[in-house]
This record gives sequence, structure tokens and C-alpha cells, in this order.
Amino acid sequence: VVPGVTSAISVPAAAGVPVTHRAVNYEFVVVSGHVAPGHPESLVNWDALAAMRGTIVLLMAVERIELFAKVLLQGGRPAETPVLVVQHGTTAAQQTLQTTLADAPEDIRAEGIRPPAIIVIGEVAGLRGDVPGPGGGEGGGPVRLADEVAAAAGVEPVDALIAEWLETLPLPQLPGPGSTRV
Repeated sequence: VVPGVTSAISVPAAAGVPVTHRAVNYEFVVVSGHVAPGHPESLVNWDALAAMRGTIVLLMAVERIELFAKVLLQGGRPAETPVLVVQHGTTAAQQTLQTTLADAPEDIRAEGIRPPAIIVIGEVAGLRGDVPGPGGGEGGGPVRLADEVAAAAGVEPVDALIAEWLETLPLPQLPGPGSTRV
């Protein structure tokens, strides 16, 4: 995890899924799952999200997945739309589930997936390499994904360098309230 890079992008990437892919889609939307569809405080146009072809990344949405899947299906999103759920992303406890929009609620419950988890809805979720957790798996993950992206785009694959081991460094001490240091 890189400080400043949102989990909406980094967690799917760590699981082998880019949120955008030039051969599949050009846009993505990040939506908080704290407020249910139809709630008076919701500002989300769920019909517009259902109609778009791009990726939807749902944060904090596992506990209301039934509501989100239902409104997207009612809005016209195809039932067979690929879905990737990543629980405890970028940690040693990372677990992933690939399913479809129609099956996501039942599959999430059957697998016992709980927060924290990120839900990726869209064609990119079907591109996932076989990455069981951080660092990838043999013959899968980011390297295979890079090869697939290159093939779909009709270009030569670029050599990829993947760090299997990362060093964890402590964060610097930040100035306290009222400090003039930046």
C-alpha cells in the first residue's frame, strides 16, 4: 500500500484487477456503501450507474450488497456482469471472490465475507489473474494480466517487475496541532 493511493484503486490492483482497461472500459466510479439506495441522504444516481459501461467500485458496501445489486440489476446492468470482492486487501489475510452481479449477494454471504472489503463491478473484474494474496501467484496475477492487456491492445508486452518482498518503513513524525512546520 502506498500512502495517498486510494484503496479503491490499489486493492483491486493488488488482486490483479485494474479499475480501467483500455480494451474494456475507460471510466470508473467510486461509491460509498454507507448510504443505501433510496435513502433521503443518498446523492447517487443509481440508474445512471447501472447504465454506464465502466467499472463501479463499492467501498463499505458488503453489509448492503443485496440493495446495491438489486438497484443495479433493476437499472439495467446485466446479471452476468463480473464482480470481484476483495476482503482485507493488500494484507496477508487477503481473500478474493469472483462472482456475478446476480450471484454476488448470495456468494458473499456463503463465503462469510465481512468488512473491510472492496467490491469491483464491471468487465475488468473478469480479467483477474490467479492472485491469492499480495505478491501474486505463479503464472498469474499482474504479469499475466499485463500480457492479456498487451494482447488485447495488439501491442508487445512490456517486461514487468514485481516486488515479491516489500520493506515496511515507519511513517515520519508529523507536527502536532498549532505547529507551523510543513
